[in-house]
Amino acid sequence: MEQIMAAWRVGILAALFLGQGACTSNFEGEPQLSTYDNLHEGRRGFIDVQEYANDTALAQMDGLYIAPVIIADGVARDSGLSPEQIEDLQEELRGTTCRSFAFSKLRIVNEPSLASHEIRIFVTGLTTTNVAAASASWVAGWALPVAVRAPMGRGSLGVDAEILDNTTGEQAAALKWGRQASLAADGGFTEHTDALNLSSDFVDAMKDIILEARRREDAPTQHTERDTCDKPDVARTIQRFL
Repeated sequence: MEQIMAAWRVGILAALFLGQGACTSNFEGEPQLSTYDNLHEGRRGFIDVQEYANDTALAQMDGLYIAPVIIADGVARDSGLSPEQIEDLQEELRGTTCRSFAFSKLRIVNEPSLASHEIRIFVTGLTTTNVAAASASWVAGWALPVAVRAPMGRGSLGVDAEILDNTTGEQAAALKWGRQASLAADGGFTEHTDALNLSSDFVDAMKDIILEARRREDAPTQHTERDTCDKPDVARTIQRFL
């Protein structure tokens, strides 16, 4: 019996691993970036993306301002999320970007006038978590050796982002990214939990583009002043699972 259960666990894990590539989500809508001409095909984690990096420009970056996150026209309305949930997503994307970039020894500033570059983030697509399906999967996870989400009702998030030189206006980096929550993701108990959780995946992809370019140019590490980034909202995080 133990051998059967062990084989079953391996099969489930293999299916989850192989299924990650199918989690890419392509959202097409109104163009948001200053240009899409620089983008080329890439792969970040398990998903296909379109990306661009100007190594020299990113190596010269000294002070990055994170602009308020913009929700593309129609995305909020079509998602059915409340204004408060949309604001949660915007704050999650901006806050996670700040904390992750700062931790990775990039210099983040809160005033555009102090920045050499600016990152602009646009939510271009969003589908909600099916709370009933996610909750059922969560409950079933207590009885199964491996917790697996139901295929239907997994939320998704699409983001376009770019870094612009504040002096020239030239694009230094860009990313077109979209993903559906994986079968192994915890869906929580709110309609926007998957989108909130996927925010960190987008941030990781954008951060890696920057860091890889700076490493290729032997750019020095930087420092972000203390209290530049907002601390995580613990209460809001807890509410995702209530």
